[in-house]
Amino acid sequence: MKKIAAVLMLAAALGGCRNAAPTYDHAATLVEKGDLGAARVELMNLLQKSPGNVRALALMARVQLAGGDGVGAENTLKQLAAKQALTSAQRGQMAEALMLQDRCDRVDQMKDPASGPEADVLRIRISCAIAAGDSAKAGTLVALAESRFDDNGPLTVIRGRYAVARGDFDAARSLSALAIERLPKDFDAALLGGQVALIDGDYTRALAEFDRAAKLNPVSLAPLFAKGLLLAELNRKPELDALIAHAEKIGANRGEVHLLKGESAFLAGDMHEAQNEATAARKILAGNPSLRMLEARIAMKQGNDGIAVQQLAQLVRSQPGYARARLLLAEAQYKTGDAKAAAETLRPAAMLANAPRAYVAAMATYAKAAKLPDADAFAARAKYPSPARLADALVEADAAMQRRDWQGAALRYEALLTETGQPNAVMLNNLGWAQFELGQHDKAVATLKKAVDTAPDNASARDSYGWVLWKSGKDKAGGIAQLRKAATLAPDNKAIAAHLSEASARPN
Repeated sequence: MKKIAAVLMLAAALGGCRNAAPTYDHAATLVEKGDLGAARVELMNLLQKSPGNVRALALMARVQLAGGDGVGAENTLKQLAAKQALTSAQRGQMAEALMLQDRCDRVDQMKDPASGPEADVLRIRISCAIAAGDSAKAGTLVALAESRFDDNGPLTVIRGRYAVARGDFDAARSLSALAIERLPKDFDAALLGGQVALIDGDYTRALAEFDRAAKLNPVSLAPLFAKGLLLAELNRKPELDALIAHAEKIGANRGEVHLLKGESAFLAGDMHEAQNEATAARKILAGNPSLRMLEARIAMKQGNDGIAVQQLAQLVRSQPGYARARLLLAEAQYKTGDAKAAAETLRPAAMLANAPRAYVAAMATYAKAAKLPDADAFAARAKYPSPARLADALVEADAAMQRRDWQGAALRYEALLTETGQPNAVMLNNLGWAQFELGQHDKAVATLKKAVDTAPDNASARDSYGWVLWKSGKDKAGGIAQLRKAATLAPDNKAIAAHLSEASARPN
């Protein structure tokens, strides 16, 4: 009886506890909600009753592609082709199914109509070339896309991705704007917009674009993966964990989900779990740069610096301009006792006139340990950050504040304060305000107190400190007292007067 009960419980779970007959409309609703597992079961049940249901077959192919099931999607599309001629979009789906199986050679062999390759298939061929790192082939195919389908929205998106891949960021920006203009409600265009926002360092816009892409295509992991990696970088673990829970409904066994779970475990300090998830991700995402960086960080945390060197050396060879990978590889090499190799690895990044202070300081350490002749020069540079770099960084930070990119502003002001190595009331004031806007009230209060301690006569710092104390409810009376001091320091400042007036009217 126990076995029978267990089987019945499993059947109920798989059926989503539905007693009604499976329908296409219910499956479509599940897809819109992003619940691919339940949608797939509904479609399986429907196709079991009506194997020739072309709408169900078409939706099943979409669900399978979203879940990374290239084999299943190929078989489903073949069944659909037996019932009716595939549309151009469905032939593009067939190409995507082959790409998911690492069979891009088959994509290249797909028979073209007499007029030449179709736009949807050409888009996948370009994706294959980009994924393979074949820039020459991708460039040739992009040129073909421009000559035959210059006004095609989806191909505009893939051209933008190619521009990102080859580092032509000006072209990426213009193509992204054009793609969004042509396809204002398109998932891929929104995803490209998020990638370009990351290039521009606009983290708030990037997160918003990834969210928009996820809403436009709730069955795709791509925007969740992109957003998850950014949340991990920003150390926003609670949000990352919530995103992972949603991503698991789309594809619990996808490599992207395992990688994000590995990042979460790393943030929690659980290196054993992080390693397990990275190992699971490697089976699917073996060459992914983010995975290699995670594996290297885990290895270094576990004291396996030699393994980290092996993992990162290959990544730096394939992406020589990846500065963060160089910095991490140099650190691993130094820890293994090879200071000379560390210096050689980091030198291209540390030699740049606007190199971050952390890079220059690390280079000074490695050069000194290796007894290199330019060790003193790097040590001198590390003491005095580049004025040009500081000026550029300050402009970027102020611009982030102006566009209300609070996450980007917080990161930039934190970096500036680290770079200068000394407190600055203006930077602290702006950092504290950005933290407050992000909902990080404890951090904001501590930062703004430091700003006031650094410059007691700075009216703006006192205003921000008082407003945050009052608005967050941390200390309303203390906040009002700070606002009064700010008003005394700047009696003609209308913004300060408005804050004091509002707070005084509602002291409790």
